[in-house]
Amino acid sequence: MRNGMKLTVKELTVRTMKVNGVDYICITDIAKQKNPLEPKDVVKN
Repeated sequence: MRNGMKLTVKELTVRTMKVNGVDYICITDIAKQKNPLEPKDVVKN
């Protein structure tokens, strides 16, 4: 994956980034599907 790429999964856009050759996805973007107003509550649980 290249740095700053966006994936679309089930009509949801998920950002990615590469750090030291390792790919990461933004779990906050995924949590927004469950709770669009407060995704941080999904992540912290």
